[in-house]
Amino acid sequence: MENHSPSFCLVNAGCYNLKSVFELDRDKYYNFVLDLFHIDRKISKINGIQVDGKRRGDWVKVFTFQDFKDNTAIDENYLIELHDQIGGKIGNRFYLIAPEMNVDIVGDYYKIDNVKYYLLRIPYQVITELHKYKFKKLRQPNNKEKVNSIENSVGFYFNEMPEVKANLIEENQFIKIVIESVTSPYIELDSNNKTIDDILAMVLIDTSDNCNFIMQEVFFADDIRNESGYLLSISKEKLLSNKIKVVYIDIFGNEFKEVLEV
Repeated sequence: MENHSPSFCLVNAGCYNLKSVFELDRDKYYNFVLDLFHIDRKISKINGIQVDGKRRGDWVKVFTFQDFKDNTAIDENYLIELHDQIGGKIGNRFYLIAPEMNVDIVGDYYKIDNVKYYLLRIPYQVITELHKYKFKKLRQPNNKEKVNSIENSVGFYFNEMPEVKANLIEENQFIKIVIESVTSPYIELDSNNKTIDDILAMVLIDTSDNCNFIMQEVFFADDIRNESGYLLSISKEKLLSNKIKVVYIDIFGNEFKEVLEV
């Protein structure tokens, strides 16, 4: 009798192949974070709130481990208070960077009025040695046949979320998610020195009412691609609440999470 190994899919390794340390003092950690996310440093105040610079033209506020006391965290109440103070002065996008243990928000952004507050989480591991090797990003499968494909890679992984434009449409007994575009901070060129546009690998769906993400369905990019982008359908019978948790994963393994309301 032949033994068949079950299929598996490496979605997010979250691991590092370089020496790391955790005991950084505040200044070293702060400077590391600014460099890691390519922040244009410019300490300013917006209506009394300190901001630390700009990322792709939008304001950024950085939190260090020392900024949180007595189990405090960035949660919905904090973001509502922050929005009340600076919401009308920061455009439609604002970044908050904090240790992952101190972020209590589901998804990668929280929207209030017309402002999206993006949460960039720093993992427990802090990397200090970044320039000794030529890094190669681990690519994710975009169809079922490539799920068990293994690549050799040297370097480290860090989650740099892709940009996703998606809309939810209700149609009869189905919920349709229309993905207009997916772009990545990482630009890759093919053998002809042309930009590779198809960077979406897969979409993960959770229709439960659990506060955490529990993967229920996987849609590979090749299966949902159409002429205008990507389209996937979910039966309304599977909905246990009025919210759908979605994780978009690009070919480099980077994730973008959002909660869509039905």
